[in-house]
Amino acid sequence: MNWVKHNIRPLLASAAVLFVVLIGLDKVAQWMREQIHEDIPELAGPWQDPDAIRYIIVHHSVSDWGNGAAVVEWHTGPPPHKGWDRPGYHAVIGNGYATDKAWKKRAYDIAADGKVDFIVSEDLRVNGVRFGNRNSMQVSLIGNFDVKDPTEKQMAALIDLLSRWCIKYALDPRKAIYGHGEMQRKIGREGYSKTCPGTHVDMDALRQAVYDKMVEQVVPEWKRRVSH
Repeated sequence: MNWVKHNIRPLLASAAVLFVVLIGLDKVAQWMREQIHEDIPELAGPWQDPDAIRYIIVHHSVSDWGNGAAVVEWHTGPPPHKGWDRPGYHAVIGNGYATDKAWKKRAYDIAADGKVDFIVSEDLRVNGVRFGNRNSMQVSLIGNFDVKDPTEKQMAALIDLLSRWCIKYALDPRKAIYGHGEMQRKIGREGYSKTCPGTHVDMDALRQAVYDKMVEQVVPEWKRRVSH
């Protein structure tokens, strides 16, 4: 029995890791969703479900301060606000300055840095990207990242959220995650593209970080299940 424990089980664990790589993250994501027993509809192919989630779009607020409540006001309030039916993002990630007053006083709040506010149900589509909302989940970081970097807490929260969404909707982060400007260029119908979520956000590095986090979450669980 000890020989089996020290020889066969490690071999099976290694085989499981190889299996994960071969079948791809989409299959692993489906398996993980089954394990946590979430009531999530199966992700059909594009020929079957034209409304399926296929993309995750990242924005920045181009503001020094804000949170979910502020974005709701900015997007849905009467003039001088936008007056939309609903906000342009499903989630907002704070930078430590939730209000204008806090920003003016430079009253940094650690609890507000990296705090994720969910402001629109995932069952609804938002209008963060013209011509690109039907199949997209959307999140905005508070800040202007054409002039400075997001905080470490913001990026950690963003990577965590994107990895959870990718697992939930069976998406490969290397193919499904876009910046607002990247999605504009992909669609190609506006004749211009924004820098959103800002030149200080490395989208390639973000996609890789989300992929790495998903692998970190998935592979140990497969090892654990195979070795017991």
